[in-house]
Amino acid sequence: MSLAINVLKEKWGLSPAAEAVVEKLLEAWDKGHTALQLGAADMKALKGCLAVGKGDDPGKPTPLVQTQGGLLQSWRFHCAESRVAARLRSLAVDKDIKGAPDLKPAFKALFPEDNAQAKAASLGLKSRLTLITGGPGTGKTRTAARLLALLALQQPSLRIALAAPTGKAAQRLGQEVGEAALGLPLEAASAKQALQDAGRRFITLHSLLGWLPSLDHCRRNRQRPLTADLVLVDEASMIDVMLWDALLEALPEQASLVLLGDFRQLESVEPGRVLGVLVEGAAKGRSLAGRHVELDINYRFKDSPAIAQLAGAVMAQDAKAFLKAAPTAAGSAVQRFGSRQQDQALDLVWPQVEALAKAVEPVEALQALAGLRILCALNQGPWGVAGLNQRVEKRLAKQGLAQLCSPVRITVNDPHTGLFNGDLGLLLPGPKGRQAVFGRASEPRVLSALNLPEHELAWAMTVHRSQGSEYQSVLLVLPPLNAEGEAQKLLRPELLYTAVTRARSRVVLAADEAVLSAACVAGESRVTGLGSLLG
Repeated sequence: MSLAINVLKEKWGLSPAAEAVVEKLLEAWDKGHTALQLGAADMKALKGCLAVGKGDDPGKPTPLVQTQGGLLQSWRFHCAESRVAARLRSLAVDKDIKGAPDLKPAFKALFPEDNAQAKAASLGLKSRLTLITGGPGTGKTRTAARLLALLALQQPSLRIALAAPTGKAAQRLGQEVGEAALGLPLEAASAKQALQDAGRRFITLHSLLGWLPSLDHCRRNRQRPLTADLVLVDEASMIDVMLWDALLEALPEQASLVLLGDFRQLESVEPGRVLGVLVEGAAKGRSLAGRHVELDINYRFKDSPAIAQLAGAVMAQDAKAFLKAAPTAAGSAVQRFGSRQQDQALDLVWPQVEALAKAVEPVEALQALAGLRILCALNQGPWGVAGLNQRVEKRLAKQGLAQLCSPVRITVNDPHTGLFNGDLGLLLPGPKGRQAVFGRASEPRVLSALNLPEHELAWAMTVHRSQGSEYQSVLLVLPPLNAEGEAQKLLRPELLYTAVTRARSRVVLAADEAVLSAACVAGESRVTGLGSLLG
């Protein structure tokens, strides 16, 4: 932070008053904002500052840009958001489908009900930009897979690219699209084959774009666009503004873009707020009007009304309703303990921990892994991932269950083993030494532990890393209020919503009432310039 300010002072003569405003901007970046909303005093402090321009002359860049809406941005973020807005506006048009085959019979077979899924598919057939959002279990991927089948019928030579921000999410998307192809009620073998081929070619966004980290540059760009007629991106909420910029830059001129995501989940780690802004822009009826469909029927929680109530309370930011849906009494699908009652909360799920630790066969181990996940808001400390991993390991050691089967999380992308950053697997004893098991119980993949890429123990993981996954049971551990009686700033509705919706049938909370109440209240939304640029 000090280095950036020193450079501005040295090259642009930053005054002390302007320096204070820039410090606030740098702090805003750390919180995920791409812009700082200026007050009257801030504008006065920046008046006459040579480092601040209007961003309207590409030939005369300035380090900072002050927009007409009273936002202060870096030149880099301002240009990226301007390009993203312009490209999205150009995508928000209907395709020319003159002479296309009649898809009404196939559409009726795939979407027999006139519901939101059918509306999303109908939109995807005619529009170059399709935004499909919805909570977990609403059928986003199923809808997208069937839309792809229709598009493949419409255009047999259709080149499809499937991508997601993480390797784990991309792999899951590919598997689901491939599996969906097998069950499609269509006689057209070419459409099924197109989906199966696309499912096998899943890829991360960075790999799709040919990102070169050492140069911070993508091989795929406007001069060398992607070789695809349609790009489908899952987990769009996790994409930061610079990655959006690179993706849209590399999209071929006549290609279509289908986006899947849940704007209520946690936002990208890096600065930016794009998916939420797109949803807001579509609702306002301007340039993106009619390009968004929200899937609102949750099939996953059909048999788990208690979890549905929790999620609904968070979405409504109703702390009282959330606490009512999370009783302290035993016997409910949702049960709450205090932040300092980690052991009692662990007692409730300990049989599932033991089942995993005692697993011997790969299928048995993977089934147990899908049964439980311990989630934390923090990485470090007694209420963080490190503390919970240590707590579980000590308890297992006391029972003589240490060094048996243990969950691990891959921390790098490794093309040699086909394992990706975020993949969850297991280490367990095998006939020829310790072995690693990944994949799903229906299709386990076993390899020697010696060939395993960089990894870490994963009895617990952060809520952020759990996005896109689902488990039978979830234990969420949150830290108590600090010495000043305040909750951690990262405890927001998005985090709580993401955590509780990872569970299919059971949620256990180790969190104080005051902490949960604070987490249900919306904090400051990320400030960006994208909304006004979209129009």
